[in-house]
Amino acid sequence: DKVDGAGNFLSSYASAVGYNVTGQVTGITLGNGVVESYGYNAQRLQLTSQSATKGAATLLSLTYGYAASAGASGTSTTAGNSGQLMSITGTVNNQNRAQILTSRQYIFDFHFSHARC
Repeated sequence: DKVDGAGNFLSSYASAVGYNVTGQVTGITLGNGVVESYGYNAQRLQLTSQSATKGAATLLSLTYGYAASAGASGTSTTAGNSGQLMSITGTVNNQNRAQILTSRQYIFDFHFSHARC
């Protein structure tokens, strides 16, 4: 909560936080009136959707994809959900956005002390 110098309540940063049975946040209302919602795959517990609305306006609506074609997650990998995020699609402020996550490669050193892009 936000308080003034005398300790009087001014506003909340967040309220109405909802959780599913596995403890993942399913929704939250921010102090500025934005309501965020999150969806998850029940078997894998992966984030599958995210939205943010304020009143009747949709500010953000994203879908997360984990399905990969054969070989997309490395040589000899099979098609299906490998557990790795493969795409994010949706709208941000009513503008279509798509990000296919195949153009980035992360390489870790032997001691896992840092990553290069």
